Amino acid sequence: MINGDKDNIIGIINIKDFILVDDREQFKISDIMREAYYTYEYKKTADLLIEMREKRINVSFVLNEYGAAVGMITLEDLLEEIVGEIRDEYDEDEEELIQQVGDRAYLVEGSMKLSDINDELGTMFSSEDYDSIGGLIIENLDRLPKDGETIETEQGVMLTVQGVNQNRIAKVLMALPEKKAEEEKENSPEKEDASQPEETGE
Repeated sequence: MINGDKDNIIGIINIKDFILVDDREQFKISDIMREAYYTYEYKKTADLLIEMREKRINVSFVLNEYGAAVGMITLEDLLEEIVGEIRDEYDEDEEELIQQVGDRAYLVEGSMKLSDINDELGTMFSSEDYDSIGGLIIENLDRLPKDGETIETEQGVMLTVQGVNQNRIAKVLMALPEKKAEEEKENSPEKEDASQPEETGE
């Protein structure tokens, strides 16, 4: 929302807030308007990402040295700069983004969505603020990772950064934990054979 000209931005409106309005007759835009957040055009990507995460802000307006608004940037824009373009259902097949490199070890694109990895590998990755595997690493470290840095998730999955290019996480090496003994026993051939009825001779 602006007041007079584009440089006088007084706030933003989230469409979700508008949809949830109950009393349309008494409704005023100011009731759901959120305060505008500003940054300057030469702010470091990593610093702005941390600021927006701490303040739980999704949109920031960019000002030049004269205080004029020159654009806006979203949290998704920042993530794309760091982990690569966020993919959707029209992008490459998930199988092309996952390479099995060992027993329960996979190399994935840093920009691959958590939901796609979960679907392909049966993992249970989740994040409140990020959609990608690279973003999950940033969330756990609360900063940009270094090449070769490793984190361990709550599920015991080891994630190792494989290449950082201009603040972007290129690839991530995933090492899944060994299956529990009970799970292996349930899926073992012996278990299946034992469940089959024995044939009796005439």
